[in-house]
Amino acid sequence: MTHVGTPPEDEVTGNLIALNQLAGIPLKSIIGFRAPYLNYSVDTLKMLASLGFTYDSSASAATPVTEDDTDAFWPYSLDYGMANDCLTVEGMCKGEPKLPGFWEIPMYAMFDNRGVDGVHLMDPWL
Repeated sequence: MTHVGTPPEDEVTGNLIALNQLAGIPLKSIIGFRAPYLNYSVDTLKMLASLGFTYDSSASAATPVTEDDTDAFWPYSLDYGMANDCLTVEGMCKGEPKLPGFWEIPMYAMFDNRGVDGVHLMDPWL
């Protein structure tokens, strides 16, 4: 709602209640999260895991799979830490954060014949 990097826990849980009450979505069916504008932090991921979310889809992957040091990984668990957004999110990667059983489903970039100069994320605001 406020579109901050680390939303207050009561904002996240309040939105769960709103989705349940206003849209009729069972609470047990709301298992994933996507940060507004992909603006998230390590604390956001830790909070989501502690609230019982199963996955996050806020990380982006913008290095083609054909390049060295690609970050275009399939969805993966954070049992051994994050593998995306290593350069853009403080405290991320190098094996952190470790959140066993919590998954990341990255948003992948689409490339055209311009390669890395033509990166387009599948989000109209980025």
